[in-house]
Amino acid sequence: MNESQEKMNETQEIINENEIINGNSGSGGQPAEKTPRRKASFREFVSKNRKLLIAAAVIVLVIAVAVSVVLAALTPPGRYEFTFRKLKTGGLFGWKIYNYRAEFESQNNVSTFGAVHIDGRDALKISSESVNDARIYRELRVQPGAFYKITVSIKTDNVSEGAGANLSGYKMNGKAFSTNGTTDWRTTSVYLETLKDQKTVNISLGLGCYGSECSGTAYFSDLIIEKTSWEKIPEGTVTLKLVPTDYDSAQNAKGVSIWFKLLFVAVMIAAVGYCFFAAHRSDRSKEAPLAPVSEKNGKFGRADIIIVLIMTLITGLISFIGAGSTEGSPDTYWKPASAGEFVEVSFDEPKTLSRFVFFGGIPKSGSVKLQYFDEERGEFRDTSVKLTKEDIAFYRWGYKNISFTARRVRIYADSAGLWLNEVGFYETVDGNFVQAVPVASSIAYEFTETEDSGKPSNLFDEQDEVRVERSLMDSTYFDEIYFPRTAYEQIHGLSIYERTHPPLGKVFMEIGILLFGMSTFGWRFAGIFFGTLLVPLIYAFALKVFKKSFWAFTAAFLIMFDFMRLTQTRLATIDTYACFFSLAMTYFMYDYFTTKSYEVGFTRSLKPLFLSGLMFGLGAASKWTCIYTGGALAILFFIAKIREIFDVGAGRAYRLPDRQEKPKRSGKAGRLFGKGRLSGGGILSGSGSQQAELTAEPAKVCMGDYLLRNLLPTLLVCVIFFVIIPATIYVLSYVQYMPSNPNKSLLQIVIDNQKYMYDYHSKLDATHAYSSMWYTWPIMVRPIWYYVGYNVPAGMRSTISALGNPAIWWIGIPCIFGSSYLAWRNKDQRMAFFAVAYALQYAPWILVNRVCFIYHYFSAFAFSIFFIVYLLKELTDKKILHRAVVFVYLAIVLALFVIYYPVMTGLPVAQSYVDALKLFSSWSF
Repeated sequence: MNESQEKMNETQEIINENEIINGNSGSGGQPAEKTPRRKASFREFVSKNRKLLIAAAVIVLVIAVAVSVVLAALTPPGRYEFTFRKLKTGGLFGWKIYNYRAEFESQNNVSTFGAVHIDGRDALKISSESVNDARIYRELRVQPGAFYKITVSIKTDNVSEGAGANLSGYKMNGKAFSTNGTTDWRTTSVYLETLKDQKTVNISLGLGCYGSECSGTAYFSDLIIEKTSWEKIPEGTVTLKLVPTDYDSAQNAKGVSIWFKLLFVAVMIAAVGYCFFAAHRSDRSKEAPLAPVSEKNGKFGRADIIIVLIMTLITGLISFIGAGSTEGSPDTYWKPASAGEFVEVSFDEPKTLSRFVFFGGIPKSGSVKLQYFDEERGEFRDTSVKLTKEDIAFYRWGYKNISFTARRVRIYADSAGLWLNEVGFYETVDGNFVQAVPVASSIAYEFTETEDSGKPSNLFDEQDEVRVERSLMDSTYFDEIYFPRTAYEQIHGLSIYERTHPPLGKVFMEIGILLFGMSTFGWRFAGIFFGTLLVPLIYAFALKVFKKSFWAFTAAFLIMFDFMRLTQTRLATIDTYACFFSLAMTYFMYDYFTTKSYEVGFTRSLKPLFLSGLMFGLGAASKWTCIYTGGALAILFFIAKIREIFDVGAGRAYRLPDRQEKPKRSGKAGRLFGKGRLSGGGILSGSGSQQAELTAEPAKVCMGDYLLRNLLPTLLVCVIFFVIIPATIYVLSYVQYMPSNPNKSLLQIVIDNQKYMYDYHSKLDATHAYSSMWYTWPIMVRPIWYYVGYNVPAGMRSTISALGNPAIWWIGIPCIFGSSYLAWRNKDQRMAFFAVAYALQYAPWILVNRVCFIYHYFSAFAFSIFFIVYLLKELTDKKILHRAVVFVYLAIVLALFVIYYPVMTGLPVAQSYVDALKLFSSWSF
């Protein structure tokens, strides 16, 4: 068959196939007979696909129900109705209880809650025997940007003044109404307006409210919340807005600029990169056979001990003298247990009074007013003086100017709870205030004694301690109203007020209070003590780094006579502890960073890690800013280990001989891990000296053994040193929170407080006249003004401001860059270490958008001292500077310290002298 015939056959097959497809068949090309198709009926279709259709119907139904449920869940109900029907369990289904006295002061029997049936209706009953903030609350879904009408019936029985029986919001700003006294059932309506992005409200029914506690009994019934429209609200009605307490902060918080974020990233990359490559260059410079790669750190000698003792003694004298008084502040107190209580005092004769002074304890809700007896009318009359919680600051004298003549004066409680320790009266004689001391036997009072109310007579039992005006020697100032108060509360097992920082710093304050009493010197003692210890700590650190006593002395001298070291450590806050422990943890990490674990041995290499982790735990439990330094420790540790891996890989890693032998550049190999030795890549066991004799040739560290027996065990141990131990210290620091939180476990207390601290610091939207941005701190654009005393002679000034010594802070700026350059050129790893330590203390503030102050630079500044000393040392060693220049520089530092001493300590000096110290218009003294 030829090719053309094959093609014809293929074509015919295709034609035949097409005919079959088109319905044509048969021989001879005749069309096949078509079979007509019968259209299936709907009934047959249903019959054949019954199961399929049922399944589809079920699926559609399920989807419809699910969509309905979801839509119903997402759509807030248009009406809520609560009748408070009494349950068999006696509980309140769906409602949660807030009981301030029980939760924060362990007074579990002050208030009771329950559903009752009274006057033919179901009702909620809240009863408080003494003043309290007792509420129930419930979260309800609402529609954003909508209006709701809230109606509730209230009955009260002897409800004291204050917030009364009220409808408000739990953890929300806004209170609808309040009812006091004794009333029959009264139905009240209020209109609620939700915010544009608000999806829930926490409705609260209570007796008392935050900052305005009260006592008595209140009944609530028939609470109805229903959606309405703006047109249905009566004209002139002011709508209620229940705004979450952190709403404004969350809405108004300023984000960190993208440029600042990029700057932070650039700074950290630069610091870490510089540290790694500078340290690596240092290692590469020690490539001679058997040359120790570890750095030999300086150690204390007898002369160093004498120098340190003298410097520490002088620092202590400068810091402690004039820092406070050991005379105890007024301790006894009176807290009215109910409204109507009073204390009355009579003078020997009528006095023309010009000033009323008072000393407060822990600020509590309540109020008292000052009255005097009008002889003509024969009755007590109110004066313009009324003290509330806002007038009281913890352990601080306050005053009100008055003007009336009377022989009898009364302090009357408008509402219960205000905490006063002592009061006093002054009259003006020849233009000066003279105390009008009452006669103790003439004190009269009316009160109900309770376990913690104290006695009204306590207001006049310590009159020798009364001050016409507060001073730093007898009162708290600046943030001391927070931290000593917390220390006091921790000692006495009271509710903790200041919870924005971990507790350990306040525990240190407790030591001083227990030693010297609740006095200004007592609560400042621990801070001054740690501030004094900064001098020997930096001396030891500088001796380790620079190996010469002179340069250690120079570094200690700079911290000794810095302005902020004195000012900040004499103020009872926690920043001193943060600075101390930040330095301490890096002090020990420096040992690990500059030595090689394969040279000193695995076991010995763990000692500085343990001590560094211990200091980290103490620091983190004092203030969160120490966690920044913890980040530096992690970076430095991993750089150290990476360098060791490079050393092993490059053949620079040798083991030193045992401790009893002197290292020899071409001698015997030393130990790697304890008593074991590596020889030819293996471990030889045996005693130290005997095994040294067996190793005739030097042996390099084997990579496999290093990774398995050094790196991996070290990483595991670091989990213990830097995670488990610090976490244990941190958790245990909260033990003193337990008495005021009897219903919580220690772990739950810690977890709750971490959430609180994070929310506080991340959402804080406060402002302050003396706040400043991070980039202004080194040049001291805006110091923070802590204190001014008014009870000084005319033309004199007593003031305290926190700033740095210009000869140190300003010189430190170029020294950071100059030292870094010289260290790089000299292949010196020392400043590489401090580059990371300084950056991790300073750079994180670039990302902080809350209000900040110059004292936040305190810890970073301490590290900048090492850059100053390094540059001075290098320039002196290279004969560019004479050592006499260093002495001149130190003399300038000391002279400035002496000149500015009055504005660091509150020492009264002439106003003109203080004005002359202001180098910038932004400085306030």
